[in-house]
Amino acid sequence: MVDAEDVTRMFNMVSANSVHAFEEELRNGYITVKGGHRIGMAGKAVVEAGKVKTIKHVRSFNIRVTRDCPGAADLVIPHMIDNSRPASSLIVGPPGSGKTTMLREISRLLSGGIPARGVAPQNVGIADERSEIAGCYRGVPQNDVGPRTDVLDACPKAEGMMMLIRAMTPDVVVTDEIGTAEDAQACVEASCAGVAVIASAHGAGKKDLANRPSLQRLVSSSTFSRIILLSCRRGPGTVEEVCDGRGVTLLRGPLGGAL
Repeated sequence: MVDAEDVTRMFNMVSANSVHAFEEELRNGYITVKGGHRIGMAGKAVVEAGKVKTIKHVRSFNIRVTRDCPGAADLVIPHMIDNSRPASSLIVGPPGSGKTTMLREISRLLSGGIPARGVAPQNVGIADERSEIAGCYRGVPQNDVGPRTDVLDACPKAEGMMMLIRAMTPDVVVTDEIGTAEDAQACVEASCAGVAVIASAHGAGKKDLANRPSLQRLVSSSTFSRIILLSCRRGPGTVEEVCDGRGVTLLRGPLGGAL
């Protein structure tokens, strides 16, 4: 049986007895620890000016153990290359379907280059708002995201994408869980700047894309020339379909799964 004392001890261990040092992360409901593992927390939210400042009286945790999964993108990578260049791609799937794991593996592959596909090593920039793709700990990626990859950790996606384009001259920008109008506009601007955008979004299929105005705008404007649909039907990482920006199916599943 876990009691309040156990929870307090756990919280002190996770925060290294320095809550203030992790105040920014706590505002988002989690702390990233060495190794890139993320510990989500629930308790009483402290709100100031309508925004969450921190969480206190923590009473529950959700520990997410991160790990690299080489091969997780093998099924989709061949369909993401257009004239030896990575095509802007949107990965869509429900929670737990392996979107972030696939983004991480795609980043690693593109950063190192894919000789078999004629793809030279790419400069990759990751706007990692929730510290899940690279799993940075004190600025150092704990996951393998490739040798030519720059990471803006804990930076809002839209702002991070623009900062990377201005400062780091990426060939590819990667980000997780887009959905707001600001995210969509950043994707459009990146695409217009000649940068390939690899992103993910929550959704159970094409119908969900049509029901989210910001994402529908991206699809209809051909900002993304590849749409990758994932599910959990055969376990995380199940590829249901890969289609181009016009809706033409390039790969039909279910394939893979159980990352």
